[in-house]
Amino acid sequence: MRNAVLIIGFALGLSGCGAAADDVPKAEIFGGYSLLRADIHGMKFNTNGWNAAVTGNLNRYFGVTADMGGQYGTVAESGVSMTVHGHSFLFGPTVSYRTNKLKPFAHVLFGVSHGSFVNIGPATISENSFALDAGGGLDIKIARHVSIRPVQLDWRSTSFFNSAQDNLRYAAGIVLNFGGH
Repeated sequence: MRNAVLIIGFALGLSGCGAAADDVPKAEIFGGYSLLRADIHGMKFNTNGWNAAVTGNLNRYFGVTADMGGQYGTVAESGVSMTVHGHSFLFGPTVSYRTNKLKPFAHVLFGVSHGSFVNIGPATISENSFALDAGGGLDIKIARHVSIRPVQLDWRSTSFFNSAQDNLRYAAGIVLNFGGH
């Protein structure tokens, strides 16, 4: 929590800094692949899926991000195979440092995550949890309005089925940049 407060304070401190009129997009839309390493009640498994995010930039250093994702996988435990579905809807501040070609960024995102275990006998068990993602990544500009994101790593904290989870999420994909300040 202390790190989240420091990041938000740093972002707010930079929000008054000016930016060149043509190098900061008003909005960035990310879409790509996501891998979540999950651990629920001692069951460790990987899930694959998608990640999408929209960031509205307030200036060259500070933006607000809405992040959505879906994760899907299969877990085999005690001879029983279960299908796992997870979806997250997160929002929060993003701090970035822009150069001509590179944009490293960090964010703290808060919201809700929904998890389901399907094929447990005739039943489906599902639950919602508060979710917190803290992490960042790197965007590499390949054209005026297009960047690639080779890496985004987030530490995800949730609490499903009366148990706290600390998981790692990796994402990579394409970023489209729109407008300019």
